[in-house]
Amino acid sequence: MSNTQFAFIGRDKVPTREALQASIDTLGFDLQLDPAFTPFDDEGFSPCVLQGEADIGFEIYYEPAADIIDDDEEFKAISQNRDFCISLCWSGSMKDYAAVMIVSTALAHDFGAVISYEGDDPEPLEELITNTAAAIEEAKAEEARELAAEEALKQAKAAGSPEEALEQELKKMIGCSVTGMHIDGLLSMSIDNRYRVTCKAFACIGEDKREIQVSRYTKLRARQIALMETWDGEPNAEQEAAWKSLENDLERADREDTEASEQFRREVESWPETVEVSNVEWHAPDTLQFQFKELTNARISIFAIDSMMFATTLQSDLLSFRITNESVELDEYV
Repeated sequence: MSNTQFAFIGRDKVPTREALQASIDTLGFDLQLDPAFTPFDDEGFSPCVLQGEADIGFEIYYEPAADIIDDDEEFKAISQNRDFCISLCWSGSMKDYAAVMIVSTALAHDFGAVISYEGDDPEPLEELITNTAAAIEEAKAEEARELAAEEALKQAKAAGSPEEALEQELKKMIGCSVTGMHIDGLLSMSIDNRYRVTCKAFACIGEDKREIQVSRYTKLRARQIALMETWDGEPNAEQEAAWKSLENDLERADREDTEASEQFRREVESWPETVEVSNVEWHAPDTLQFQFKELTNARISIFAIDSMMFATTLQSDLLSFRITNESVELDEYV
């Protein structure tokens, strides 16, 4: 997901690289701009060095404010009549975000820029400085987490197979509480805010022992994918007929899964406010099953239907697993 911070500024106030770097240094931030940083001419990714670490940066664009504002009167008011705009864009990394905040703070502090995240009300300078300091601390925490994840991955690989590492991680879930259950096309289940399990196909056995399956559409799509893999160029008549038969069933399967998702949601909402994992099993190669201390009969099963599209992911604080219908993979931490 891309984020954009707008710095509305007078065109004649846009700083040179040297002036912007001097402002950053005076404010006490450890950020070095790209030596090739060139106002007005730059477009796209601009690398920088944050606290000695490279491979950090943001996309930067220079435009007249009118091109950004268009006919939006509220946005025009936010710009406070600055006639130019520097757009700073970044994705998910806190380090990239910290770099954007440092540059934004310098532009506001010494060059009169008005800073707006995604068109929100401008941040006052004092708040901007406070938020920048917080972003830098979060970037440090992100780096520490990445280093810990690298070490955990190295140890897990050295200790044995991905399957063994998965089983060890599953044992750690026993006694933990379910802290979130979200259903929106996917099932995402959080456990102790330390683990997240995500899947496309799943089932629930309720306290009344009634089974609720949300996997019909996924199974059909997996069969279509398997069918496509048998094609040699264009499908033959038999393959095309099989495809159309599956296609005709997809709409009904989608409706049935939507209804089943609602039943699943109602079932989970009827459970106690807090439920604790009493047991979690991995039925190789593709199924995880969760049971709960407060519930006698209920359990949740999670399926990996197809390795291409419908794998199950399990992410802990430091490790990430991809469970398919064929194997378990220990992923780099994301």
